[in-house]
Amino acid sequence: MSPRKLSSTGGISLGAIALFAVVTLGALVLSASFLSPKSDSVAQPMRFSHKAHFEDATCETCHLYVMELASAGTPSLEDCVDCHDNTLSENAEDQLEEKKLEKYAEEDTEIPWIHLPRLTADIYFSHRMHAGLGEKPLECKNCHGDIGKSETLPQERQIAFTMSFCVDCHEKRQASNDCLMCHR
Repeated sequence: MSPRKLSSTGGISLGAIALFAVVTLGALVLSASFLSPKSDSVAQPMRFSHKAHFEDATCETCHLYVMELASAGTPSLEDCVDCHDNTLSENAEDQLEEKKLEKYAEEDTEIPWIHLPRLTADIYFSHRMHAGLGEKPLECKNCHGDIGKSETLPQERQIAFTMSFCVDCHEKRQASNDCLMCHR
């Protein structure tokens, strides 16, 4: 038998190295764009104060499905109008926002809130599983920070939803870290 010659790459083909580099680069770009701590700043259609609403409501008052479904839900125009019909604030800035709400109501058009944060399509997250079930349900602030004290809607992500953020929380709470629990 004649001795085998090793390639200069130690037996690994250049094609395999190139494939590894492309996959690694793709994963980095994807994770940077979808799981980064901050997203591009967005302009919401209206000013909204969680702080003001927390005086008379809870998260569940407006996010009706937080305990029942994967998505917490966004209040419908009807939900907003139920509380704000014929209200007149003393603050001029608030009156401008009330006019915007009146216009949406007159046009029977839902308020086009921009949802933050978005997770990649391969990630499954359920508000019900995190906030509605179990012996130790999470509080909204565990993932959304002190949103209840916020005078405005966030314009960008407040917390980095990285894999380590989720894994660390699962470990602290003794929840499963099985890949298929979150990755589809």
